[in-house]
Amino acid sequence: MNNIDDIFKDALQSHVEPYDPQAWESLSKRLDKGIPPRSNPYLRWGLPSAVIVLGIAVGSWFISNSEGKRLPAGVSKGTVDQKPNPTKPAESNKNNNSNTQIVQANNQDQKASVSILKTTGVEAIPMFDGLSSSTQLPTNDAVLLQNNVVQEPIALEDNTPIPTNQNYPSLDRIEPINPQQISAYQPLSTPSCEGSAFVFENTNDFSLTLKGTHEQSTSDVTLPSKSKTSVQIIPGNYELVNPKTGFALQQFHVGQGPMVEIFSEELNYTSGLPVKLFKIKSESVLKEVQLNHKPIGFTGKELSLTFFNEGNQNLSAQVVDDKGCVYRKEESFFIQDKYNLLAVNAFEPLSQDARKNTFLPYALTIRNTPFRMIIIDPSDGGVVFETRDASMPWDGIDRRSGRMIDTNKAFAWKVYLSQPEPGEKAEYMGTIVRL
Repeated sequence: MNNIDDIFKDALQSHVEPYDPQAWESLSKRLDKGIPPRSNPYLRWGLPSAVIVLGIAVGSWFISNSEGKRLPAGVSKGTVDQKPNPTKPAESNKNNNSNTQIVQANNQDQKASVSILKTTGVEAIPMFDGLSSSTQLPTNDAVLLQNNVVQEPIALEDNTPIPTNQNYPSLDRIEPINPQQISAYQPLSTPSCEGSAFVFENTNDFSLTLKGTHEQSTSDVTLPSKSKTSVQIIPGNYELVNPKTGFALQQFHVGQGPMVEIFSEELNYTSGLPVKLFKIKSESVLKEVQLNHKPIGFTGKELSLTFFNEGNQNLSAQVVDDKGCVYRKEESFFIQDKYNLLAVNAFEPLSQDARKNTFLPYALTIRNTPFRMIIIDPSDGGVVFETRDASMPWDGIDRRSGRMIDTNKAFAWKVYLSQPEPGEKAEYMGTIVRL
């Protein structure tokens, strides 16, 4: 029986059917007519499934994004929204890698995980993943995710303190501000000009501190409440500060006044008068000139003043700038001799020098002013000589006897001026001796 099977196997293996193309074409047509048309299953079921999956993904993203934006109480948005600097990505990643450490604690009993991020200098915010209603949340630790950087987890101690930012002062050290004080602040009138004392009138119910910053120094002046305080103002920046809160309630600036200079020359007697010339240099308008603190009624920037008395003198000039501020410049000087008509105290009647052999106060010879001069004998009070003409000085002859006066004897002289200069006295006197 086995031999018969072997004979059929050999015959089938060696049998070759000749290829008939027409037969294959006829068979193919019959097969195509018997098979119904097929539809694409991916178009029927895949497209709706893809739409459903995409909707679930978008909804999950919006839910997670809205939950991540919810901040716990007491945390400001500025603490969380810390965006990296786009111009320095390498430095941002470096800071995140050095300051951000993530710890993942697996709660096997509740099948939930808690991710805790420790940060340095930033207030932390807890972020929780898949917690059940019975999961115990950490009370002292918090988590803050920055830039989605995840590092290798580290172990978290039970009593690990969360660092705080030391750059922010404690609220306990900041004195609470009374809003009523700020809203009820009555502004003070402030000066705009330097060089004089200004009276600050503080009508507020609390005191103020006037802080001044000048070229090389600072100054603080207390302005008590409901009072007036006089302060010497110099150029600089000023603030009116509430001393309790430290807030500047008012600011003003006092600028440098215009430059004023006074130039003077030496006293001269060219005109027979004690004259001193002055020049006032300033770009501002000259308002007033005072001599020894009294107005002289002359406002020219070039002036000549006569000084009949000896001693200390004071000249001041006031100018006004375009803001209406008045500035004063003073010049002090000393007059050596008292003016006495430039008279000498001795003469030589027998000298050949015409400047020495007669007597008349020199100022009367060049001033061309009306006068009367008399020479008096001190022994009896008699008038020895009298003249009203500058060309007729005394030659030493006593008109009472017609003889020359004795040598080394002092006689008194007296001059009366009928038209003295402003500030000048009308009478002069002195002594004269014959040599």
